[in-house]
Amino acid sequence: MAERAAADHVSAEAAAHSAREQIAGLLPDGLLTAEHRFLRMVSSSGDESVGGVWFWVDAEREQAFLYNITVFPQCRRSGFATEALALVEQLARAAGCGTLGLNVFSANEGAIALYRRLASVLFQAS
Repeated sequence: MAERAAADHVSAEAAAHSAREQIAGLLPDGLLTAEHRFLRMVSSSGDESVGGVWFWVDAEREQAFLYNITVFPQCRRSGFATEALALVEQLARAAGCGTLGLNVFSANEGAIALYRRLASVLFQAS
């Protein structure tokens, strides 16, 4: 939430309130909201949760949007985000999507590096 507060130039409390309102608007039916997909990332052994992904698929417009990808700090730099993004791409393509949008805070250098590294792979023209 600190990144959002800094980006919006508001307090952490105001940023958290705004985020809750946005999420409530995006997910009126919670995790059952149509076209929104939630994935839990697990370790290769399958016994440890390492993070999660939230994305939206609009098959009619042939586009997907990555709302959130989180890898727990102790599990970062282990390839989980790369694998999760590959799965998001596969699922979005299977739904007929040709684009994947996302936003990233400018201070999130790790995410920016990941997206830049994968830019030539994600949704590459066949």
